Amino acid sequence: MINQKILDEEIKIDFSFRREVFFVVIGSIVGAITFGLTYTIFQILNGFPYFVVWIVFGHIVGVFSSYSESITAGIMIHTFTSIIIGIITGIFLYKTRILNISKISNGVVYGLFVGAIVFVVFFIPIYQFILSQQMTNMMTQINSSTPVSYVIKETEENFLPTIIGSLIVHLIYGTTVGVISSLLSIHFGTRYRCSLCDISFGRIDSYQKHKELIHGSKPLKLKRILILGGGFAGIEVLQRLQKAFQNDVSIDITLVNRENFFLFTPMLPEVSSGNIETRNIRTPIRSFCKRAKFYEANIESISLKESQVKISHTIGRGYEPKDQRNHNLEYDYLVVSLGNETNFFGNMDVEKYAFTIKNIQDALMIREQVINMLEQAEVEHEDINLKRKFTHVCCNRRWILRSRDCR
Repeated sequence: MINQKILDEEIKIDFSFRREVFFVVIGSIVGAITFGLTYTIFQILNGFPYFVVWIVFGHIVGVFSSYSESITAGIMIHTFTSIIIGIITGIFLYKTRILNISKISNGVVYGLFVGAIVFVVFFIPIYQFILSQQMTNMMTQINSSTPVSYVIKETEENFLPTIIGSLIVHLIYGTTVGVISSLLSIHFGTRYRCSLCDISFGRIDSYQKHKELIHGSKPLKLKRILILGGGFAGIEVLQRLQKAFQNDVSIDITLVNRENFFLFTPMLPEVSSGNIETRNIRTPIRSFCKRAKFYEANIESISLKESQVKISHTIGRGYEPKDQRNHNLEYDYLVVSLGNETNFFGNMDVEKYAFTIKNIQDALMIREQVINMLEQAEVEHEDINLKRKFTHVCCNRRWILRSRDCR
């Protein structure tokens, strides 16, 4: 048991207890809405006005002023109770580790379990001691001509259908909670990482299937998709492929880019003007690579006949390189999205003196040039002011001397 827990912790990434419980709370809110609609329909089918149940809930919390205020209070207390149930069951789920709801089937089982527990522990006692009496009083108020004994008799005769219908409604509520929580966890929650392949899966069953078919005794032959370039096109293709083949373990996706970050180039002018810093427009490419491998490397050559791409990367880049390593990546499908370079069409003077704005270095160079020109203009402005002050002093001195000569 301890080894299994340690193994679960090793393969889990992006795990946040608060976020996982929050998913269950969201599921509980959606479940509360589903519960309300379903239970209202159930009441109408039983011959009760649709608003009776909400007025009764409002009366339970002490709101008797008007029907509208009672209905509002009833809906609010119902939603609040569902949120509390979501928090309690979410904490219980992730603390006990009974089920891993990254599988839809586990989410359904968990939801049915929650619905049944809420029905037995919460609804039956509330209905037996509070709801039945309140609903009898409410029906008597609505139909003042109907004897109280008749309403009580009708309530007792409908007890079993009411309990069965309430059980079905609670199971629908629980299923909604489980499915919504499971979907949110799969798409936005904990991921399960294969340390050998450096990829991750949103579902635990996909990870287990990958481990069995790829790292088992008879490895499965993979279909390899290689993406060259990590710009807008490359990242868009990567995200669509990951979405399409998230749980297909037979697909291997690899992305190669010479930088380890994605650059939002439309905001390079803001970097040049100093309105934002460079870190605001750079996103690590590895944050996009959930289901894909990533290589920070230069592309040396592409062999279409052999379906290979030769890449190289140096150790100690930014300083004097200490070592360079080359290796080949094989592919079945190749995506080339390497971007472009500025074409000066043979205009050597333009190429020599013009500024381009394609990357971070270009933006910083323009910024430094603007700062240097502003500093130079400021110095020249100060020199002009000094000259004006000197001329003014000299003129005043000459006027004083001429005045003395006249005397």
